[in-house]
Amino acid sequence: MKNSENNLENLNQEIIRLRKRLDNIESSLAFPESRQLNKALEIPKVSKIKLSEGKLVEVFNDVPQLLSAYATSVSLTASSYRQINQMPIVLENANWGNYWVIATEDDYWLLPNIKLKLNIHKLKTIKYLFKLEKKSSANTDEYSLIKPAKVSLMPNGCEWKLEASGKIEFGSYREFQWRSELEIIDLQSQKLQSLLEQADRQSQELQSQIDRIPEERSLLISQLSESLNNWRKNLTSQLDLDSPQLETSEPVNAAIKKFMNFTRTLRDKF
Repeated sequence: MKNSENNLENLNQEIIRLRKRLDNIESSLAFPESRQLNKALEIPKVSKIKLSEGKLVEVFNDVPQLLSAYATSVSLTASSYRQINQMPIVLENANWGNYWVIATEDDYWLLPNIKLKLNIHKLKTIKYLFKLEKKSSANTDEYSLIKPAKVSLMPNGCEWKLEASGKIEFGSYREFQWRSELEIIDLQSQKLQSLLEQADRQSQELQSQIDRIPEERSLLISQLSESLNNWRKNLTSQLDLDSPQLETSEPVNAAIKKFMNFTRTLRDKF
């Protein structure tokens, strides 16, 4: 009798548990839109990476796998894909998106997903997000990221608007680096050549000034001698008019002698 009562009690508890489970299932089935809405309102967290734009480009081209932990996969929205020639271009979060969004301290950058490393030229949307260039003569699918595209996070937290297109160049990143270094060397060589030409012009101008020194010196001495002689004549004439006897006086003669010595000193210096 006691066993029967225990069995009955267990059965009642199991019935109560099953009824609660059934109520939960009915409740969830009655409001599917609510669950979907709550899920849509969940804004994914974006981890920021402390890299400059240049360093971000360098890491992507050398070891892009390091960025995967900070990347948010995105693709064009359906409306942007249908009206891709119209602005603005909007991208949305997508688990298997063709592009990555990387957040730095101040900006959001758009990069190609590394899975596109060898097939990027086949992607229809790439030319609307990046400017494509091919400077290498080799026929290769390999490409280098020169400049990431810039995007901004929209208020809903799940979509991104293209602000500025990026730049991609077909060919290896090492080849791009070598060509950039050669361009820098060529630019520095041009600057050095310009400085040498400027120094040569200044040297010629200085030599021309040096060559003119004797001529200017002679002219200056001649003008000075003429001025001094005129001054002497004027002084003598003035003394003659004032007093003929002062011409032979010692103060006058001493002044004239001193003046002549001064003239000779100037000539020696010049």
